[in-house]
Amino acid sequence: MSKELLSSEQTEVLAPKDSDCGTKKGVPIKLSREYVKDFHYRYFKEGGDWKVLTPEIANKYIDRTLLFRTPMCCIGVGKNKNLCNKCAGDFYYKLDKPNIGLLTCSIGGKISNLNLQKFHDNTVKTRKIELDDILI
Repeated sequence: MSKELLSSEQTEVLAPKDSDCGTKKGVPIKLSREYVKDFHYRYFKEGGDWKVLTPEIANKYIDRTLLFRTPMCCIGVGKNKNLCNKCAGDFYYKLDKPNIGLLTCSIGGKISNLNLQKFHDNTVKTRKIELDDILI
């Protein structure tokens, strides 16, 4: 699965900072305290404007449903149709990683490790054997 992910996403490149494809679409998501960190530096609609969900203001929006911009709805910018800043969010710009497709290697590796952990348990299991268990 990680090979398929890498091959499909390795060419994804971000458009310049502050770019906007102009899409009106987004995904409504109810922010929970448990997952709010996953949405830091993503754009959401409040009123008629798109705002960035920063860690400083995130607690204000917990348990509210917000319309988030997402790469799934991005129309693209430029002749190569690169992901715009509003749909991709600010996280990768803060990391200074415009070629986000190359980061899928680490995601694929994590998926593989999780699958291996699911089937391979490295804990030591002990069991006390009583004499009654052996005798028939």
